[in-house]
Amino acid sequence: MFDMSSYTDITCDDAIKELYEFEITKQNKRRLDNVRDELNTVIATFALIVEKTKLLTIGREQNLIEQAKRFLDVPNSSIDEIQNIFEQVNQVIPSTSSGKN
Repeated sequence: MFDMSSYTDITCDDAIKELYEFEITKQNKRRLDNVRDELNTVIATFALIVEKTKLLTIGREQNLIEQAKRFLDVPNSSIDEIQNIFEQVNQVIPSTSSGKN
């Protein structure tokens, strides 16, 4: 960006310098306001994504719990089926308890 500070010192009187500084300040405020608005939009979008991810994770975990309970309720479930669901639940527990989801 062109630095007019030295240029304005030589060629402009105080009124023009003040007007120039006002315009620069106004432009900077506009840019700051725009960036703030964009940041607010990004934050809101990110919060929605995080909430949706939490709900999806909770839904998968609840589904896994229900699936495991069904295997326990069926007396003729195979050892492989029960072992498989047991391993799935065991894999989910550490990530759920540490808050990674």
